[in-house]
Amino acid sequence: MSAESDFGIRVRQRRYELGLTQRDLAERMRLDPSAISRIEDGSRAVPVGEVVQLVAALDTDLSVLFDRPPVVVADDGVTICVTEDGVERAVSVGRSDVAAIVHQLVAWLAAER
Repeated sequence: MSAESDFGIRVRQRRYELGLTQRDLAERMRLDPSAISRIEDGSRAVPVGEVVQLVAALDTDLSVLFDRPPVVVADDGVTICVTEDGVERAVSVGRSDVAAIVHQLVAWLAAER
């Protein structure tokens, strides 16, 4: 199962918990209902901005929509959960390197579009 379909299944489950239709969720996010359908069936990648909108529209947090939190912040740095070539791993980064990593992540996300 792809990351998109896992994510979509969790979006659908949370939407059901709230008793929302796809149209209801689409209205909350100002999207076309077909976009919600494609998110839920895993055929549409979700930009970071829409993930933030989904979290708010579904009155939840990232850990509900993802199998695990993608980022864990601690006093000594940040651990980012990544999947590369189908292999999941955690990457720990000291506080001093966080800004550089965020910059790289933004560039990577922009390239994925």
